[in-house]
Amino acid sequence: MWMIENLYRKGLTSFWGVDTEIKVISLAHWSGNLQTRE
Repeated sequence: MWMIENLYRKGLTSFWGVDTEIKVISLAHWSGNLQTRE
């Protein structure tokens, strides 16, 4: 059981890392779009 829990946590961590990367990239694009509009 602990192995499944460990794998689940690792998957969750890597998923969160990807999610954070996407958020940072989209935020950079969004702020870049705001700057070009001004």
